[in-house]
Amino acid sequence: MNYSLFQMLYEFMRYKSLIDRPLVKSALSSELEVFVKSLLSMLKTIRNQINSDEIDVQMYQPAEMSPLVQQVQWAKQMEVKVKDIHSCAEIYLKDFEGSTELLAIADQLMKDLKSLYIQLHEDWCRDLQAQVQYDARVVRAEREARSLAALGLPAPANLATALATLTDSLCYAQRLQQVASFHNTLGERMIPSTRPMMLQAALELSALVQDHKGSLLA
Repeated sequence: MNYSLFQMLYEFMRYKSLIDRPLVKSALSSELEVFVKSLLSMLKTIRNQINSDEIDVQMYQPAEMSPLVQQVQWAKQMEVKVKDIHSCAEIYLKDFEGSTELLAIADQLMKDLKSLYIQLHEDWCRDLQAQVQYDARVVRAEREARSLAALGLPAPANLATALATLTDSLCYAQRLQQVASFHNTLGERMIPSTRPMMLQAALELSALVQDHKGSLLA
């Protein structure tokens, strides 16, 4: 994706009042025709991505974020950009060659992108409902739910309360997981020369963990 072109678009919108003056627009006609062709090419690239077997989102995402949610975020971002292009072309670029095709593709893309992220969101909701055990998938589901909610795409209503409770509980669960990981690898972490000094603390931690396990099994 040509992000420099998006920067150009935003600069155009910043100075739109000046550029829209007849004398200025006439003086910049060649540059504006190239600008329209570049925007048209970008929209066709987005269309090709939607129609491809696998969408390449070309954006950084945490490793725990599923490809499905990454695609939702990409579609929402592209929707905003396509809307900006459409608004710009409709108001300021109608006089230039290629603007009619540009507006037609932008109109269709906005519909296609909305359909795409709605469908992906529905798929994610079905996946979420299938995740009933607490494991790494639940941690990912909670983070994904927060990310999608920020985009105006909430989790199913029947899971909203469970997710809110999960959010409050996860910070404690993750801390316990860190303690458990530390306990399980304590022997490897010890520097040989410090083992005698750490032995008593390690035994006390081990006893505490065993007591906790016993209380859970009781």
